[in-house]
Amino acid sequence: MSGYTANVIHKKGILEEGLDFVLKPIFPTELLRKIRKVLER
Repeated sequence: MSGYTANVIHKKGILEEGLDFVLKPIFPTELLRKIRKVLER
């Protein structure tokens, strides 16, 4: 999770392919969906 904007994340190349990542602010339902996706792997 990051507080940086999507533009900063992409410009700095912070994200790696296949990395599970969420940007703030995130709604609780979105966070739960992401957690479920990771756990189901």
